[in-house]
Amino acid sequence: MGMDKIIKITAGLFLVVLAIFVAQGWYGNYVEQKYKNTLVSTYIYDCTISASEKLTNVTFLIPVPVNGTGDSQLAEDYSLRQVSGLPPEWRTTIVGSNKGAVIKIVVPELAPSIVTLHLDVPVAGPIETKSPLAQGILFRPVLNPKKADCAASAGTGAICYRYDSTIYATYDSSQSARVAISSTLVGKNTWTIFAPASNQYSTSISATINGPHRRWIDAPGELQTGIGSYDVPNDS
Repeated sequence: MGMDKIIKITAGLFLVVLAIFVAQGWYGNYVEQKYKNTLVSTYIYDCTISASEKLTNVTFLIPVPVNGTGDSQLAEDYSLRQVSGLPPEWRTTIVGSNKGAVIKIVVPELAPSIVTLHLDVPVAGPIETKSPLAQGILFRPVLNPKKADCAASAGTGAICYRYDSTIYATYDSSQSARVAISSTLVGKNTWTIFAPASNQYSTSISATINGPHRRWIDAPGELQTGIGSYDVPNDS
């Protein structure tokens, strides 16, 4: 084989390698920019309070989602009364600490009803959906978290927990009155690179009370993390 032919083959191989390198760089940059440009991160919160009969002299203290230092945009929206479904006659105050926060709801009389309070809060993302226990937005404090089996719908990469929380309720009612309180939170990222994709975590607490009440009550919690796709650029 002549020297000229060797040089041509070598040059050809170099051009192939260079083309592959350029293509990989272009692809990586395209994926990263597409992810960043289409990423939408949102917290979705709902709190439902139902009463089967009339309640009087009502006060509830219900955990609201905050991070590890007791802050969140959701708590701020409560402070500003920017909560969908909040009855105008309900007096609300955020009571916070460095461990958590609750919404204090005071109302002289609550008719038999189902009231759902809702917040849909977009944030700069991405939201940490794999490991929110340390500093993520949760119903805090998260007491005695223990790993639990996940529902099949959560997917193979999900990690689930059960934990303890509490709700305070004081009101007058008949012995047959039934009050149910539940709160849920979903932190979700959505994006589109070649097709729509998402990941999320979700958490919930709930309690049911029978008859008149004047104390704290256990509100068991559940947490599902790592739900969805994590095939995203590493440095995003």
